[in-house]
Amino acid sequence: MLVEKVPCEGCDNMECIINKFCIPDWKTLITHYRQDFVYEEGQNIFLEGQKVEGIYIIYSGKVKIYTSLGDKNIAILRLASDNDILGHRGYRGTDQDSVYPISAVTLTQTSLTFIPCHIFDSLLKTNNELCYWLMSFYANELKNSENRTAKQAYFPVLSRIALALVTTLDAFGYSTDNPQKLSYTPTRTDLAVMANTTYESLIRGLKELERNEWIALKKKEVYILKEGELRNMVNPETK
Repeated sequence: MLVEKVPCEGCDNMECIINKFCIPDWKTLITHYRQDFVYEEGQNIFLEGQKVEGIYIIYSGKVKIYTSLGDKNIAILRLASDNDILGHRGYRGTDQDSVYPISAVTLTQTSLTFIPCHIFDSLLKTNNELCYWLMSFYANELKNSENRTAKQAYFPVLSRIALALVTTLDAFGYSTDNPQKLSYTPTRTDLAVMANTTYESLIRGLKELERNEWIALKKKEVYILKEGELRNMVNPETK
């Protein structure tokens, strides 16, 4: 749903990439061209194969980025939340033939800002800090993707489940009303996809982690009791 936008000139969100990396003179132009949306839980922001129209910045909410593998299977590539960007994987400047190679769907109600490609292209050409940040972001995302792929190839199932929980924690953090509760717990199906395992193996793995008192399970929610142990399991080289 398209909503009334707050002018960039008066925005006090200093974690937004516009406020952090763009010179103030650009804010009026950005406000003029950008659009603000609110998506309800479960709505697609864009779909794989759809024409790239621009870049999205998450103001608040939680989003799953995934790709189709055929036979109704998916691979979850990334989880995104407040102040993260979306659509950058398909962005190729002002190339009119660019399409999104992935899809993005909301996990909770999500507020987003949309910046058209031609405006974002101009921002990158005239705001060096933004351009450098985006280059670093691409490099870090590639590194994380390669690291995750390697671990999924040789980690045992329990370690892959721990990796899925740590990935969720890093993306969404803890709940504000409980310092051990994940602020958002993915569905068991999504956790199984993230751990590259079956639903049944995921359930057994979660129960084993609960018996070890590393996590607690309360209905659909996951509580992290021993974050350090989980991180040591997925990063054995740092022990």
